[in-house]
Amino acid sequence: MPRELAVIGVPFHAGRRAGGLAQGPEAIIGEVGARAAWVEDPREVEHEAARIFSITSALAGLVSQAVTTGRFPLVVTGNCNAALGVTAGMRPADVGIVWFDAHGDFNTPDTSTSGFFDGTALATVTGGCWRAMASSVPGFAPVPEASVVLAGVRDTDPLEQERLDASAITVVPPGAALEPALDALAGRCEVVYLHVDVDVLDPSVAPMNQYTAAGGLTLEALVDAIGAVAARLPVGAASVSAFNPEVDGTSAARAAAAEIMRAVAAAA
Repeated sequence: MPRELAVIGVPFHAGRRAGGLAQGPEAIIGEVGARAAWVEDPREVEHEAARIFSITSALAGLVSQAVTTGRFPLVVTGNCNAALGVTAGMRPADVGIVWFDAHGDFNTPDTSTSGFFDGTALATVTGGCWRAMASSVPGFAPVPEASVVLAGVRDTDPLEQERLDASAITVVPPGAALEPALDALAGRCEVVYLHVDVDVLDPSVAPMNQYTAAGGLTLEALVDAIGAVAARLPVGAASVSAFNPEVDGTSAARAAAAEIMRAVAAAA
């Protein structure tokens, strides 16, 4: 029997409630007509990284409350760094991650050439960087790289790709079979966090944000892949991330984002 959903909105980009990605959660949640709890703006916190980790800590609390009451946390967020708060709030003994994204999000401050904090999201969750700040998030523990499946990735920085190649993360490029990686992950963890950055879609479906890259998944393939995750692994929480409603003025992008949210909700 499906669990009750606890939809949580995280309307921030780079720690601020400004810009297109920050508007994505409200656009998606409004499109599906869901009710949500919202992470509040830490107005007293000034610096970008400190704001992001403050937001993450608040999110961890909301996710923990949902889990404690038997509900399924479905987080709709502007940035992928919300993953840190979701995994911290889940607090399982043995958590794995299935991460759909066009990008690796596996940079560290030492390898990034853009300085974009969100490009370090998966590296942070797996303990590769921002360790002192991450330890301030209640319940956080790094997820082992061997317990991560990264699917749909096709746009990485050179040093980031070197880190991925040297890691224990299972990378499944677009068009490759996902099921063997999921079956292997099922033997390594008790529950998974399902993370979907909407730019895993090919831009021919609709340009979901300003970071889109060619060679991605069709909407049908993504929905099928989400179903394959739910069929093989217990999903403890999920996120839909990085929709920018300002990039595409047509209804196709909003409809695709809403369809992704519904598919993720069905994994509960």
